[in-house]
Amino acid sequence: MDQLDDPALSISPAAASAAHAELYSGEQVAAAGAALRIALGIMPEFFDTHQLIEKLSDEIEQLRFSGRTNEEICSIIAREAGIEIAPAAIDRFYASPGATPRASGAPE
Repeated sequence: MDQLDDPALSISPAAASAAHAELYSGEQVAAAGAALRIALGIMPEFFDTHQLIEKLSDEIEQLRFSGRTNEEICSIIAREAGIEIAPAAIDRFYASPGATPRASGAPE
């Protein structure tokens, strides 16, 4: 019998569904992480512009694909997160997903 057909190794659809029933937003995960860091007496995490743009690279790529400009992307970030970044910073630090990351501030 193939392992994929072995009933002892399979999970019922109901069990699989129950295992994934709870979903959490990125904001919830970030808040939980911040709360745990506070409980441990650890400083909050901080990210420089380069790290911020790397973390948002998937979203930036999708917005660019949909026709949004760097100026529009920066406006969304400023309006929704209160983070002011220059549109040129996206050009400087953005790396398409799968690209080899550049060192912070490394020449293009």
